[in-house]
Order: sequence, then structure tokens, then C-alpha cells
Amino acid sequence: MIQINRKKTYLFFAGVIPVLLILVLLGVRWFGQPPASVSDGFPVQTQVPQDGDAVVATVNGAPVTKKEFKTRLPEQRAGIMTYFQQTYGCDPGGTDFWSTPCGGEAPVARLKATTLRLLVEDRVRELAADRAGISVAIGYDAFLKEWEAENRIRANQLAAGQVIYGPREYSEPAYYRYVVSNTILGLKQWLLEHDGPPTEEQLRQAYADSISGKSDPPAFETVRDALIQQWSEERYESWFKSQLEQAEVEVNQQVYEGIIL
Repeated sequence: MIQINRKKTYLFFAGVIPVLLILVLLGVRWFGQPPASVSDGFPVQTQVPQDGDAVVATVNGAPVTKKEFKTRLPEQRAGIMTYFQQTYGCDPGGTDFWSTPCGGEAPVARLKATTLRLLVEDRVRELAADRAGISVAIGYDAFLKEWEAENRIRANQLAAGQVIYGPREYSEPAYYRYVVSNTILGLKQWLLEHDGPPTEEQLRQAYADSISGKSDPPAFETVRDALIQQWSEERYESWFKSQLEQAEVEVNQQVYEGIIL
């Protein structure tokens, strides 16, 4: 049977602990700081946690995450640069272009606002498509999984010698545009089925509006299909605008303001 000498054990720890404390203090002096800060006797990790999943805003309850926001942000840069150059004559090549107010606002503020508006539209469109029974990924994580799955399917098809349509592999921006385009087409078709096609009277009125002032207008029958397409576009835009106006958007100002280029 093993016997434990409690007195010797106590003396051992009593002698070792002061030595360890001295080594820690010397470590601070020699190396500037210990590997981890100490609070109440417990080590505290100094590594900053990943905050990509921080919620910038919610749209009808669906989140817009920081990592999604920072992915879409660069895609809007060219448009914002062009806007400030053409509207106010700002030099987008300047080192302080983004942070310096021009025309009464800082380009970075408009860039972030434009990105937020784009992502609000994404969530509203995705949620509307889901309600309409259209298969669509809702949110950034679901989108990434769908993108990876699509590229995996294409790779397997190519390996099997099958014919695929479109690119061999989608980049993330290309797949994003592909998904947005297909979702809009699906919603237009749903609206057509839900509300029905335009009436003959509506088409005749659209035709009259389109030929107003023209000396040699085309015949109605030759532009009928184009008029139906135009009606569908306008119907969708009007409907989607109302969806955006009704959306409940809550912005986490602390996370939003903390996003930098």
C-alpha cells in the first residue's frame, strides 16, 4: 500500500511555488512580457478571437455578417471612385481619398452605405424567393456551401468525362452574380404566375407610350414580346421596391462603424 507523506508534500510545494513566481517575474524582465497575461491566478489568452461572424445588421431577422460585408465591400469600390470623380472631381488615386471628405462626405462612408444597401437587397430577395418556393441559399454561410458544392459537382463531372455548361469552376464573385441573376429570373416567373400576364389593354398602353413622338414606329405585333418583357421588368422592380420598403432592418452600429478598409 502506498503511503503519502503529507508533510513532505507540503514542504515540496512550499519550496517550488516561490521559485516559479521568481521565474515568471524574471521572464517579464528578460522578455518584456509572459506568454499570457495572468488574472486571478488563471492565464488569459491574448489572441484576439475571430469576429467574422459578428452581425452587422439583421434584415427581417436574417443576419448580415461582418465577413460577408467585408467580402462585398471591395466589389463596390470602382463604382464609388467613379461617382466621386465624376460628381465632385475628386482624385481617386490620392493616398487619403477614402478618408478625406469630398463634396460633403467621405468616400468610405458612401462605400459602406452602398455595401449595406446591397446586402439588405440580398437578404430581402433571398427571403422572398424562399417564401415563393424557389430554392435559394439564405445567408453567407449557406451561399459558400452551395458555391463549394457546385464547384465540386463540376469537378466530378469533368473527371467523369461529362459535358458541363458554363465555366469549369466558378469564382466566388462569378457564382454570386449567377445566383442573384437566377433568383431574380425565378421571382419574375413567380410574379407572372401569381399575378398573371399583362392584359391586352396594358400592352396597348405600353405600346402607345413607346411610340410617342416617333415618325415611323414599328407595328404592335412586332414588338409585342418586347413589351411583355418590359412589363415583367417593371412589375418586378415595383414589387421588389415595396419589399424593401417593408423590410425591418436593424444595424449594429458598433460593428458597422468598426469596419475599415
